[in-house]
Amino acid sequence: MLFHNDLCGALQVPNASVIAESFPELMEGLRLGFGQRCDGRQRPHPAFPIGQDRLNLGLLEHDFRDPDGVWVAGAAPRQGTRVLREPHQQPLHDVSVSHPGAGRLAATPETGNAIPTRSTDGTDGADGTNTPRCARPLAVFNPARYDAATFVKPLTSYTCKLTDPQATALRAWLQAHNWRFREVPYARFAAEKEKVNVVFYESGKLVVQGKGTQEFVEFALEPEILQEARLGYEAVLNPDLLLPRLGVDESGKGDFFGPLCIAGAYVNEAVVKAWADVGIRDSKNISSDKRIKELAELIRKTPGCVTTVVPIGNEAYNRLYAKMRSVNAMLAWGHARVIENLMGQRHRMAPLPVRAISDQFASNKETVAKALMTMGREIELVQKHRAEEDLAVAAASILARHEFVTRLAALEKQYGAKFPKGASAAVDAAAKEFATKHGPEGLAKVAKMHFRTALRAQGLPEPPKVEWRRRPTPAQN
Repeated sequence: MLFHNDLCGALQVPNASVIAESFPELMEGLRLGFGQRCDGRQRPHPAFPIGQDRLNLGLLEHDFRDPDGVWVAGAAPRQGTRVLREPHQQPLHDVSVSHPGAGRLAATPETGNAIPTRSTDGTDGADGTNTPRCARPLAVFNPARYDAATFVKPLTSYTCKLTDPQATALRAWLQAHNWRFREVPYARFAAEKEKVNVVFYESGKLVVQGKGTQEFVEFALEPEILQEARLGYEAVLNPDLLLPRLGVDESGKGDFFGPLCIAGAYVNEAVVKAWADVGIRDSKNISSDKRIKELAELIRKTPGCVTTVVPIGNEAYNRLYAKMRSVNAMLAWGHARVIENLMGQRHRMAPLPVRAISDQFASNKETVAKALMTMGREIELVQKHRAEEDLAVAAASILARHEFVTRLAALEKQYGAKFPKGASAAVDAAAKEFATKHGPEGLAKVAKMHFRTALRAQGLPEPPKVEWRRRPTPAQN
């Protein structure tokens, strides 16, 4: 918002709130002067570098800113407050202008030109008051036209695969530029500098996180290491990214306390583009439960996205395990149930999904394929390791994790106890304390009883550990 630079005292900007932030987004600048037409132009800013459901498990069907005005003692010529978001194009007839000696400048709807007009009601001001013109704003904007949906967030997370030579080159580059190296579990190396964290895992995946992610990728990783431009060209390099598809993932499988939750999400091209910069990624890479909740809400509210969640509570989980004797069989049923639930909402999908993608948790892909139900057999099932790299599966992992965290918190509130996540010494201590107070029957209501933790909590002997070996395939026999 600009003001005429007359030397006539302090200027008051009514109801203009300011958010100070480096590198704000583009704004609509407005320059006006006597005898000039309204000139709306855009100012550049630097670019920031189971077969049928034979189990008949009916129980598993599911369910700022300071509003006060900002006082400005004086504004330098052609200087004004930048805004954090990019406004919509504002019609000129929504702008009124006052100028000393020219009365009022009003933009005509017919031509869009600003013309000087004189007040005819005996007042000297453009707003019908006797306030000196130099103490009034040169332009008055309608703040309702600034839509909160126009915020553009910089990239804060980026992943890609590196070859061994590329990883070696990256490590040398980081050392040459004085990055601080640190130890990270399962990582070949990790380094940080200013607002960027770089971790290269043993799997060959590189993860870049932080406020400086986009600048690092565009000006260091791509030209120096990858030697190709990928950022912004993902859909060109991999057209499958925009295909309509289903993603399925689970949460709680490795947690002693709490349920097992399987979730699914349908995405299409519009959904993929809507999530381009919001940080949808594998929930295992999101440590904050608050952020998980925010992303889960965003996923559910995204137009065109269809979701479903199948939570298996602890009592049902323990009954199923006693019958199936296999976690993979339970997961296969859960994944098949999620796919069937999503396909039951086909009327909400445009276009229809061409495939369903899930993580390959069983050594034999037929484990899930045989569990598919009627509608789930109508589309291709793709099972692969690290499926969470796919956006649809990543969204499903966030939904599943949010369901797990929410239900675990409800259990804690119900029993007035703290249930740590995962399986650890803290979990052992909490399990033993809970079992002492509520007995084995109570423990079965909040925990997965086939874990060795349950035996230790009850003071029972643990069976000897059996070395796991992959079963040979028919071809190997």
